[in-house]
Amino acid sequence: MDNQHGTRRTFRKDKPIHYTFKIQSFSSLSKNSIDKWNSCDFEVGGYKWKLSLHPKGNKNKGVKDHLSLYLAVAQTSSLPSDWEVKVIFKLFLYDQLRDKYLMLE
Repeated sequence: MDNQHGTRRTFRKDKPIHYTFKIQSFSSLSKNSIDKWNSCDFEVGGYKWKLSLHPKGNKNKGVKDHLSLYLAVAQTSSLPSDWEVKVIFKLFLYDQLRDKYLMLE
């Protein structure tokens, strides 16, 4: 458990099954000064979602020393003004050196 953020980190061999956000060349994002990279929309649990990656951190939140990755509802215009969605999700990051997936939940 990461005490600072309340995040549990574990490794596993199995691939994630719902959605894969694959970046062919992570270093090219920095070389091309890309501040934010969004995934395509994907549907899970009746909602459309997207992942938003900030390779150098989310500057809007004052983060600049590590990457930031967010899960967001992609289409909110059709939802009522007081909508709320509670989710349980896990993020997996593939570690090419270890050939394993880091799981964050």
